[in-house]
Amino acid sequence: MWERLSAAIIYFVAENLVLWARIFTFTRHNPVDQPGKYRRS
Repeated sequence: MWERLSAAIIYFVAENLVLWARIFTFTRHNPVDQPGKYRRS
């Protein structure tokens, strides 16, 4: 059971790693205090 649980956690993290990296770079390049400027385009 622990093998399946750890495998599921690793798979979940690997799947969302790209999403987290995209969110991190997006928030870093585009300041959060002015979201309307980027959301309009």
